[in-house]
Amino acid sequence: MNFFKKTFSLVIIMNSFTSIPLMSHEKEIDAIVSQALEEFHVPGIAVAVVVGNKTILCRGYGMRDLGKELPVTENTVFPIASNTKAFTSFLIGQLVQEGKVAWDDPVIKYIPEFRLYNEELTSQVTLRDLIAHRTGIPRHDVLWYLVRDMTEEDILKTLPHFPPISRLRETFLYNNFMYVVAGKVIHNVTKNTWEKEIYTRILTPLKMEHSVISLEDLQKVADLSQPYAEIGGKIQELLFLYPRSILASSAIHSSVSDMAKWIQIQLLEGGALIEKKNLKEMHEIHMPFAPQSPLGLLHMPFSSLEPSGYGLGWEIDAYRGRKQVHHGGTTEGFFSEVSLLPEEKIALVILTNSSTDGRYAISYIKNRIYDHLLGSQDIDWLQSIQEKRLEKKQTICLQKFEGLYTHPAYGTMQIALEHDSLIATLGRMRVSLKQKEEGVFEAKYPALLTYEVDPIVEFSFFSNSLGEVNELQVPFEHFRAAPAIIFKK
Repeated sequence: MNFFKKTFSLVIIMNSFTSIPLMSHEKEIDAIVSQALEEFHVPGIAVAVVVGNKTILCRGYGMRDLGKELPVTENTVFPIASNTKAFTSFLIGQLVQEGKVAWDDPVIKYIPEFRLYNEELTSQVTLRDLIAHRTGIPRHDVLWYLVRDMTEEDILKTLPHFPPISRLRETFLYNNFMYVVAGKVIHNVTKNTWEKEIYTRILTPLKMEHSVISLEDLQKVADLSQPYAEIGGKIQELLFLYPRSILASSAIHSSVSDMAKWIQIQLLEGGALIEKKNLKEMHEIHMPFAPQSPLGLLHMPFSSLEPSGYGLGWEIDAYRGRKQVHHGGTTEGFFSEVSLLPEEKIALVILTNSSTDGRYAISYIKNRIYDHLLGSQDIDWLQSIQEKRLEKKQTICLQKFEGLYTHPAYGTMQIALEHDSLIATLGRMRVSLKQKEEGVFEAKYPALLTYEVDPIVEFSFFSNSLGEVNELQVPFEHFRAAPAIIFKK
């Protein structure tokens, strides 16, 4: 889009916005969010909408605690999860501006003990590679999520054991551990912890007074949302998960009142905190995606004319032909989205306390608000998103996996649904299965750690041509060359 078209587009949007009374915007957005609460079964939602330098709406809806009947407010604190990545990137951008680091410097320059799978990769990986998820190394989240808590040092010692699955800068591969490495760079350069630098350089200057990082501070928050998920058709409260292993990737907890200040800085192109050119660099593509985005929510599909990819802590694509800079964040019981239409000077933050249905509510709310402000309301978003939601829920229906699966030597394995979880029983073995993706579950055998064996085993279900689950494959033998054991239903 050239300068004239960008300016003309912005003038139209700002004129259309200012010509409508603020109360009309609030009434329309209230109706959109209220409908989302009801349609998508999300307990609570918080929304902030910024146009130009003005926050036109910032409020909570629904409940942050169903048991105590406590409402969501504009100051209710939610985990923003992976939206933390943009803060880490921003902080590094500040260090770049100060001449203390450079995006294309090798990581090993700042962390001498940094090692990857081979010497060539170790010497070539840069700060930009870490932040843009282009190291070629997959994420390995099972380690910190299911197996054990990991320190920064633990992660650095573990990285050399992860072989890359693509060449450097060839493929987008999301990796939380690489942001932990970036946090270590910040620590070594500033001589302060990542947490302290985030407070000093970003949260405190922006007066983000409801934002916390440490578990100790989180436990002191009175207006804190509880986590929920819809399991087996019922909304259930979950245990609160604190990401102690991946702080620089996911540890910020915030409110929409605070996050409105954060997105305003993005729209105003940095202000006093960072120069415009440095912020702009974060909002540009540094690692292109394949044709379909691996991270995006349910907005308009990409076309061949709309480039998409990952920037520096942000995902970049298009919303109905307009450049969109955004990111999602998910953890148990929560889903969030931060989104900017930078050329139109519109941005929003949506925080939810549902990790199963929050993404659908967010997609609906975001699309409807953007369409309202842009004057483009020709799509039935409720129907299209509900269709995707119901399709997804049908695919993860656990009952279809239940049954008896037999192998001539191993005998019969029973897969049964107990308290909304699948349980696998074979002889003395009894383990709970945690869904990883459609048809693939993970079981954890802690006893295997005593033999220095990976305790996570994948149970993979397969279906026949009629869509009926009829086979289960389990790699009981941990040697990689050994085939999985096949059980027939």
